[in-house]
Amino acid sequence: MPRSNTQNGLPPSGDRPLSVHHVARILGISRRTVRHLAQNEILKGDKGPPTPKLWRFRRLDVETFKAQRDTAERNCSGQMK
Repeated sequence: MPRSNTQNGLPPSGDRPLSVHHVARILGISRRTVRHLAQNEILKGDKGPPTPKLWRFRRLDVETFKAQRDTAERNCSGQMK
């Protein structure tokens, strides 16, 4: 199985968890911001076994967060006009 998608350098879709680095690339934010969002339960993530010190994210949760954020940004920018 390939380690990354050749188009964007991300792991293939499916049930494989995403790292902080990959989530940051998907969302276009820093790794520090990803950790902050996860620690404050704004973005769903898990620090469970086998890596209790590393955050892991489900692709579905990241895509849902991204869609909600994009919708909120569109709504805010529409109100500014």
